[in-house]
Amino acid sequence: MKNNTPFYSLWLVPKDPLKKEIQNINKLFSKKFGGPQFCPHVTLNPFIFGPEKVLRQQCLTFSRLFNPLEIRLKNVSTTEKFFMSVFFEVHKSSQLMDMNKKSKTLFESKEQLYLPHLSLTYGDFSFSEKSEMIDLSKVQTKSFLAEDLHLCLNDESKCTWQVVDKFSFSS
Repeated sequence: MKNNTPFYSLWLVPKDPLKKEIQNINKLFSKKFGGPQFCPHVTLNPFIFGPEKVLRQQCLTFSRLFNPLEIRLKNVSTTEKFFMSVFFEVHKSSQLMDMNKKSKTLFESKEQLYLPHLSLTYGDFSFSEKSEMIDLSKVQTKSFLAEDLHLCLNDESKCTWQVVDKFSFSS
């Protein structure tokens, strides 16, 4: 379900080579099956609201609380949700889950179940299309070091996502 009001989210974005591998899969799926192209990411917190200037300051504060963390990809899965149609499951490390929990507190987000994942495409696809996508979802790289927190402006009604700033984790 798409949200009609622009809002912000927090992302963990892989670096190359995984970023390039995922971009290539997303581009292929977009051309072959339809659906938007977007920057590969693991969403840390999907819905944060407030003035961008305030959110930038909160992101800076938040990023200083954490060290870079390893994100490990697991299996490719599907759901009936538009924004989780085909994706890599992400290992629920204690550091990742703690980071999510603290982000909900700092950014005053509503509590919701956190299912870390890295989407390969968004859309409403048939079972056979999703099965074909799973077969095409092969990557050589199965993990990445998340070194930065990305603040992203989301306009789901237009299927656009723009990274407006990034903040390095303490090391």
